[in-house]
This record gives sequence, C-alpha cells and structure tokens, in this order.
Amino acid sequence: SVSGLRVALGEELPFGTKVKVHIRFPALPGESVIDAQVRWSNAEVGGGFCTGLQLLRVRARETRALNQLVRGA
Repeated sequence: SVSGLRVALGEELPFGTKVKVHIRFPALPGESVIDAQVRWSNAEVGGGFCTGLQLLRVRARETRALNQLVRGA
C-alpha cells in the first residue's frame, strides 16, 4: 500500500523499531530512503519473519511513485 510495506527479514524487529528503507522506484532516478516503523512481525514456517512497516515522512515524489506502483501504472 501507499502507507506501508510488508517485507521478509532474517531476524525479528520489535514493535515500534524505527528503520530506514532503501528502495528504487522505476519512475525515479537513484535510490530513495524512507523512514519507517515496525507495526507487526510474524515468524515464517521456513524461517525468517514477515514484517509490516509503516512509512513515515514520505516526500511527495516518493508518494507519487508509490501510487504508480500500487495502481500498476
């Protein structure tokens, strides 16, 4: 979604942990860095963790790029 991401991680991050997400959007040059916070984490059967991140302070250009990805444009 535009407000968050689900990511696969090798280790569990506690609820509320703040992280920086480094991501490349097809519509933007270079790498974007977006602050995020852990909202949930579930252990996976085969190992690792499925983790939900809430995106924080997303700039307008990243918001537009996220909207394009979510809409499949």
